Amino acid sequence: MNILDQKTKKIRLTALFISLNILQTSPTYAQDQHNSQVTKQEISTKEARLSECLAKIEEKIHDAYIIDKQKGKCSELTALLLQLNSQNNLANNRHILYWKAYIYYHKTLVLNDKDEDLAEEENEKGIQLLEEMKDKGVEEYALLSYLLAQNIPFQSWSRLSVAKKMKKYGLKALELSPNNLRANLVNGINDFKRPRIFGGGKKVEALLLKAIHIKDDLSRPKYLPSWVELCTIRFLNFWQI
Repeated sequence: MNILDQKTKKIRLTALFISLNILQTSPTYAQDQHNSQVTKQEISTKEARLSECLAKIEEKIHDAYIIDKQKGKCSELTALLLQLNSQNNLANNRHILYWKAYIYYHKTLVLNDKDEDLAEEENEKGIQLLEEMKDKGVEEYALLSYLLAQNIPFQSWSRLSVAKKMKKYGLKALELSPNNLRANLVNGINDFKRPRIFGGGKKVEALLLKAIHIKDDLSRPKYLPSWVELCTIRFLNFWQI
């Protein structure tokens, strides 16, 4: 490399360093950096609020269900629902909506023997919440399919269409995550509910056995659902009797 080329290269590098320094000290760059830090802080704060709001939510719902089932009314579950509804800044958060739908599922179970019309109403509230949710994931599709399975007995003339939606959403959950516990459980139940003349009952045992042996990732957020194991074991025992 001759002297002229070396000088040209040095000038180019110097210009590059100067431009980078100008960029990093410019108002636009500083504002971008500030906005990035603010965004990270907002995400961290929102995650902390969500974790606080949904602390042990699944356990609370199950405990409330047991109390309400004994009393024959949904006072405890309704109180939990009101608690989630009060989270204004998180009202449309997918995790909040998920657990609200899960509460509606349990309210339906409480009311099944008391008031069938009211039970159906609560069930359909949960279905509507999940159906209207944008960007549903495996957990939402699995619970939605589960709620639709619960909805079938309420239907007189539209059982077939509800069953088709139940199957559709269940398969979507399995497609998104073949090794998800709840996706396998729901599809096992769906297969069980499908009449044998339409091919039902062929996959139920394999799906439930698979669900039993799958373990949730323990490092994931604690407010994500973990329900399945006890339900799967009970359903499998019922199937094998």
